[in-house]
Amino acid sequence: MRPLSRAVLAAVLILAAASCDPADPLAPQESSELVGVILRPLPVIDFAEITAGDNHTCVRRTDGRVYCWGKNDFLQTGGWSSTSCATGAPCQPGPRRVMSLTFSTAREIDAGGNHTCALNPGGAAFCWGSGGIGQLGVANGVSNTSNGAVPVASGITFTSISAGLVSTCATSSSGMFCWGRYPGSSNDHFSPVLVSSYNSYS
Repeated sequence: MRPLSRAVLAAVLILAAASCDPADPLAPQESSELVGVILRPLPVIDFAEITAGDNHTCVRRTDGRVYCWGKNDFLQTGGWSSTSCATGAPCQPGPRRVMSLTFSTAREIDAGGNHTCALNPGGAAFCWGSGGIGQLGVANGVSNTSNGAVPVASGITFTSISAGLVSTCATSSSGMFCWGRYPGSSNDHFSPVLVSSYNSYS
């Protein structure tokens, strides 16, 4: 063994002996008292909700972040895509976060045919994707396809939301509102319309 190695070994043995010496104020002391230790688990971030449209899928994580992937010919995954599907249409091959200047997290999501809508923690509605007949609910007379979460033009606090093939409906304390081409209507609506004031169960 080389001299340097012996010196290092000697130092280690001296430190070990000192740690067991009861006269050493830094040495562990025996005690008859039990000391409780609170162990706090690390936060778990996982998928909490999943929803699928015609050709795209979205998930909500436990921290509220929303991710989408799949066919993206109507920007239904929440952003532009440079990747092409086998059919040649734009595709988002893996989960990509959906967000905008006014939308970052959600408490509920639902995918429609080629669009998706969400409620943020405060109950405001946001949609993205195909909006040609009002299913995004952007504003009266506004027909657009959005590559990011845009606010639904209402200012209403919603309690739940559901996206259909070409329409979206949401409930609030004052009733149910729908927009787009929803069943029972012969017109396309580009902002929420109160379709029922009944919002209770007997």
